[in-house]
Amino acid sequence: MNRLYLSSLGLAALCLALPLNLTSNGLARVAASGISAFQDGDVQPAPEQEETDLDRDMLEVKAQVRLLRRSLRSPDKNEASLKSLQILETHVLAAKGRAPRNTQDLPEAERAAYVLSYRADMLKFLSIAIAVESALIAGDQDGAQEHFKAFREQEDPAHEKFTDEG
Repeated sequence: MNRLYLSSLGLAALCLALPLNLTSNGLARVAASGISAFQDGDVQPAPEQEETDLDRDMLEVKAQVRLLRRSLRSPDKNEASLKSLQILETHVLAAKGRAPRNTQDLPEAERAAYVLSYRADMLKFLSIAIAVESALIAGDQDGAQEHFKAFREQEDPAHEKFTDEG
């Protein structure tokens, strides 16, 4: 019992020590800074990366995808799905015109091709979102769900290719 109490206290202290940021949609997340260096026994936080317009666009896309995952299951929620798709498409279109954060890490000779590849993937993402919207407008709920499945299947490979996650 004493061990459980001490473990709980340690976990609570750790949670309080982690810096939190609020995302644009109001959700708390642990700051990306973490702990980067130990010098003379001192713990120093890593410098935080500033949130970019692309980060904000992609957070909104993620939020809308989450909403669509639920709303596309029911024809009664088609209006909500169409609204989410409109917001998602707006942010994908904006994100398409931006360069991924890690572009500057590449050799100069590779950057242009990398950005064009990113734009091509964003166009594919946008065209799939438009296909979902078109199916909903046509009353084809099953078609909308099939297109959305393709949308979701593209998401992870794109993140691996164009973010620090990959």
